[in-house]
Amino acid sequence: MKLIINADDYGLSRSGNCGIIEGHKKGVITSATLMANMPGFLDAVGLAKKNPDLGVGVHLNLYRGEPLSSPASISSLLRADGNFFASPRLVRKIYLKRINPKEVQKELKTQIIKVKEAGIAITHLDSEKHFHVFPVISSVVIRLAKYFNIRKIRLPDEKWQTRKLGDLFSPQFYKRQYLARRSRVLTPFCKGEGIKHVDQFYGILYSDSVSLQSFLDLLEGIPSGLSELMVHPGYIDEELRKISRKLNYSMIDSREKELKILLHSSVLGKIRELNIDLVNYREL
Repeated sequence: MKLIINADDYGLSRSGNCGIIEGHKKGVITSATLMANMPGFLDAVGLAKKNPDLGVGVHLNLYRGEPLSSPASISSLLRADGNFFASPRLVRKIYLKRINPKEVQKELKTQIIKVKEAGIAITHLDSEKHFHVFPVISSVVIRLAKYFNIRKIRLPDEKWQTRKLGDLFSPQFYKRQYLARRSRVLTPFCKGEGIKHVDQFYGILYSDSVSLQSFLDLLEGIPSGLSELMVHPGYIDEELRKISRKLNYSMIDSREKELKILLHSSVLGKIRELNIDLVNYREL
């Protein structure tokens, strides 16, 4: 069995980048997805070039921060202040058909180009809050994956593995349900367009209750084939806290806790015990 452990939010801040790289060099992180419109972008690019074994994809972002395109050219995607919505308003606009697909393509294409021109060999595409599997946006992403010959994307079709009845009332459970359903809708389209994805995906349910034991339990359930585990590690400093307040991030304090787990000797020991081969999206 093979496992990709992908750190999302690479490029968010220097402290976050530092944690991800440490998790790669000393822990079990094999892959990261880079945010082109965030303050730590250039720092992340420099670190990636010094660590070529780390697979780097693009964390497409229509949800937080300022766009790379001129605000006037993508107005259906932005608040009045010129920032992405960072709220459920984006979901409502998608389902009310009030976002312009041409504007989605313009901004996402610009983000991919920025990463390519920085000298990163892009391994795959995913997105902030998994919006790349939502209606309207998903067809654009598949088209861009073909255009740039990045024929690997994340489909967050996570299987329900919980043993606790209380998890049925968790917001993460319903988020998982929706994303899994959308991923299954997209699976035949990806196949028809030659777009590859992993056999199994994990991380949505896990992120709501991160602990060393839950991580070890998750590893025990990894099946044969190629799987991806999404993680959000990093170090926390005042810069990251300021960025998080500005961009409406809620999952901040868990980042150092998650990094500590990814560096724990028992995690690598469990991976060896289970004969799990750690890889990145280049292996797909």
